[in-house]
Amino acid sequence: MLDSPIKKFEEFRRRLSASFQKRRDALLELIDAVAGNTRFKSPVSLSLSSLFSRKYPSLHDAVDNFFSTRQGRFLSC
Repeated sequence: MLDSPIKKFEEFRRRLSASFQKRRDALLELIDAVAGNTRFKSPVSLSLSSLFSRKYPSLHDAVDNFFSTRQGRFLSC
């Protein structure tokens, strides 16, 4: 039996989250905020999204920590 689309999406989000070394929850919320508001004008407007439950400094910290290294390799995704 094939997995339902919801199960596939849940697995995708789990694997995406596991790929982040730091600030996993904040990064997933940031992705949700971008997906839910494709016409955002600034990072500040994303931090005000109902899909991002944190404040602006957390957004900056999540983005800053997204670009980190794992085993000496640069992560871009």
